[in-house]
Amino acid sequence: MIDPTTTEIISIIANLALALSLVVGLVFGIAQVRAAARDRRERLTLETLRQFQTRDFAELMHHVTSNEMPKTFEEMQARPPREQVMFIQFAQQMESLGILVAEQQRRALFPRASLTGCLSSSDFLLRNPRISLLCKQRNPRPER
Repeated sequence: MIDPTTTEIISIIANLALALSLVVGLVFGIAQVRAAARDRRERLTLETLRQFQTRDFAELMHHVTSNEMPKTFEEMQARPPREQVMFIQFAQQMESLGILVAEQQRRALFPRASLTGCLSSSDFLLRNPRISLLCKQRNPRPER
């Protein structure tokens, strides 16, 4: 027969092994989640680079830098359709790049906040004068 103290020792060892395996599993899980997040960021960066390092984008850049940008809608409409499409495509790609940059800056400033949640809050702007100043510079209120 097994001595009761031996049974208690075996029970304690089994409980410690269970607790240790739980801790190791948790650490491994956290490491996997962080690695997956890093991989997603790297894939996004590479995809962004691929999108902007193409012959089409180089052609758009050349077109925009070698031609004068239309200042009004009427000037835009007076251009040939191919040029209009090139200006529009360039604007859309720059908009996409701006959204990516803004999202990265938001993640750097507020790693746990969602974009819509923190940017829609007026409290966010009040607590962050630098962001508030940037918004005012980009969207100045008309003088009355």
